[in-house]
Amino acid sequence: MNIRNTNGWNRKIDRRALLTSLGMFGVGMVGGNWLSKELELGDEGGDVVNAAAAAGSEAKLSWLNVKSFGAKGNNKTDDTAAFQKALKQAGGGVVYVPRGTYVISDTLQLKGNTSLIGDGKALSIIRMRARGKDGIRIIDANQAYVGHIQIRDVLNPGEAESHGFNIMSGKHVVLEHCQAFNCDNTGIRIGFDHRGVTEDCKVLFCEVSKVVEGSGIEVIRADGAVVLGCTVAECAQHGIRICGAKRATVSYNTLSYNNQSDISIQGFGDGQDVSHRAERFLVSHNQCKGGGQNAGIMLFNYANNGVVSENVVQNNVVGIEAYAPKQRGNYDVSFTNNVIMQCQTGIRVLGTQKRLYFKQNAIMDFGLNELAKNTAQLTGIDINGLGESLNHIFVEHNSITNAWSETVQIAVKVRELKGNAQIWIRHNQVALRKPLSAGWLQHLGNEGTIITRVGNEESNVMIPIENV
Repeated sequence: MNIRNTNGWNRKIDRRALLTSLGMFGVGMVGGNWLSKELELGDEGGDVVNAAAAAGSEAKLSWLNVKSFGAKGNNKTDDTAAFQKALKQAGGGVVYVPRGTYVISDTLQLKGNTSLIGDGKALSIIRMRARGKDGIRIIDANQAYVGHIQIRDVLNPGEAESHGFNIMSGKHVVLEHCQAFNCDNTGIRIGFDHRGVTEDCKVLFCEVSKVVEGSGIEVIRADGAVVLGCTVAECAQHGIRICGAKRATVSYNTLSYNNQSDISIQGFGDGQDVSHRAERFLVSHNQCKGGGQNAGIMLFNYANNGVVSENVVQNNVVGIEAYAPKQRGNYDVSFTNNVIMQCQTGIRVLGTQKRLYFKQNAIMDFGLNELAKNTAQLTGIDINGLGESLNHIFVEHNSITNAWSETVQIAVKVRELKGNAQIWIRHNQVALRKPLSAGWLQHLGNEGTIITRVGNEESNVMIPIENV
C-alpha cells in the first residue's frame, strides 16, 4: 500500500495525477486556461494579468478600475455605488479592484462574461456593512470570473441565509484565489435557483474560515462542480458540503476544525424526503486534519455511485462514516487508499447500506487522541446494521494497526445484522498492541454471514506488533 506523506503536500499539484483523478469522471476541464496556469503556480496566487487570462477569451479585454468610478477603498466610505456602476458598464470586460478595504452595503452582482479581479485575497478586501445580504452574487450568468479578492463580515441576524460568494443557475463560472471570512451561512456556495441548474463551475485555491452558522463551501444541486486546492477551517457545520449534486469533484483541499464534518456528501431534501441524491462524486487527495466533534468524511441521505480515495483523515471522532437516517442509506460507493489515523474509530457504517467497498485503506493508531481518552474499547472498523437492511459490505486488503495504545482494541466489529446480510472481510493485515482476548474480529449476534475465508483458507493475516 502506498502511504504518502501525511503532513500535507506541495502547493504545486502534479498535473498528471490530477488529470488522472479528474478524467475518470469526464469533468471536461483539460481545455480550460485555468488548468494550464494554476498547476504551475508556486506562490500565493499569481497576479492580475494571469487571472485575467484565465477568466477571459482571446479577445482584448476592457479594464475598468473601481476607483475611476469613485471608490475609495479606505475602510470608511461606502463604495457600493462605485462598484455597481463599474459592474454595470463592464459589459463582458474586467472590473479591477486595487488593494484597499472597500465598504459595501448591498450585494454586488456580476453579469455573464464579466470578471472581478483584485490584487490578492489579503490585499483587495470587500467588507459588508449591510446585514442579511449576500456579498458577491453571480446569478443567470455564464462565463463569469472572480479572482484574488476577499469578502468578509457577511452576516445575518435573522433566520434567512447570507453567503459570501453565491453562484446560482450559471454555467462555467470560475472563482479562484478568493477568501471568505466571517460569513453567516456559507462562505462560498455553488447553488441552485428556480431558473435552472448551475453547471460546470469551479472553486479553485480559495480560503474559507469562521462561518458562523453553516458550511464553508457548499455544492447544492449543481452539476459538474469542482472544488480544488481550497483551505477551509472553523465552520459551524461542514467544511465542504456536497448536497444533492451530480458529478461533483472535491480534490486536494485542506480542512480542519469544522464542527460536524470536514467533508459531507448527502442528498438534498426538506427533512421528510430526499428529492435529489448525491451521485457520481469524486472526493480524493484531501487532507482532513480534524479537530471537530464528528467525522472527517461523512455520507448520508443517499450518496450513491461515488469514489472516496487517497484522502488523509485524522483526529476526529470517526474517520469515515456512512450512516442512514430514516433508512436513507448509501450504495455503490468505493473507499480506497485512504489513510485514517488517530481517530476514535477509523471507519463506521450504520444502518441501511449496500454495496460499499472499503479496500486498501490504512487505519492507524485509532484512539490516540483526546476524544477517546476515556474509551474502554477501541475499534478500527465498526459495522452496525441496526437491524436494518445492511448488505454486501466489502472490507478487503486493508491495513489495520494500533501499535501504541494500551486500551483494548478490536480491528473489526460487526453487530445487529439482519439474517440475509453478507459482509466480506478478507485479505486484511492486522497488528494490534492489545487485541481483545476473543480475537481481532468481533461478531455480535447470530444473524448475518461474515465471510473471511477464500476457499478453505483464512485470508486475513495477524502480524506481530513488533514487526510494525
